[in-house]
Amino acid sequence: MTLGIMPKNLWDKSPIELNEKNTNPIGSGPYMISSVSKQSSGIIDYYELTYFKKFILGTPYIKNIVLRFYPNESGILQALENGDIEQVGSIMPENAESLKLKNYRVESSVLPRVFGLFFNQNQNKLFTDKVVVRAINDAIDKDKIVRDVLYGYGVAIDDPIPPNMIAYQKLNSENNISREETLKKVQSSLTKDGWKIGTSGFLEKTATEKKRR
Repeated sequence: MTLGIMPKNLWDKSPIELNEKNTNPIGSGPYMISSVSKQSSGIIDYYELTYFKKFILGTPYIKNIVLRFYPNESGILQALENGDIEQVGSIMPENAESLKLKNYRVESSVLPRVFGLFFNQNQNKLFTDKVVVRAINDAIDKDKIVRDVLYGYGVAIDDPIPPNMIAYQKLNSENNISREETLKKVQSSLTKDGWKIGTSGFLEKTATEKKRR
């Protein structure tokens, strides 16, 4: 672990994200800042980068780059359609699908980003029951969420191992059962654990809490 020291007299005059030492950095990479456009508040509108002639590995293939910043995704998409910028990244799935329909080329890559459901066991002891947690996990149609919510820009997983690894393929090779079979298995496990269909039509279970003396 390396501990860096930041001089107070250089960094305490403004928020770190707007500080001159942060917005106009010095480095040894292939590009250097040629100009910066800022708003009166200090927020940056865009950077113009040019290649750094003293870069140790030579001249980069792209000599000039302009990086523009927008307050929200709708502003980014509007700039793209107006021709102000040539490409965007990390946009919402529905916007990617909309751009595809407008004949924009959409590229995707696998990122280590996970959307999950987390239970607060301190608020409800029901979520400490492994049978219940397993039933919820199995009952949720992850493929439907990927298809209808993420527009296909995602992969359903049942464990931390990414699906492009051999270990994942071996682990899940025997889990190719139908949706109907999965739901029957879930109901069976809950029934064995004491859950019954109540008047509401949902599975219910009555538990008695011990009173503390």
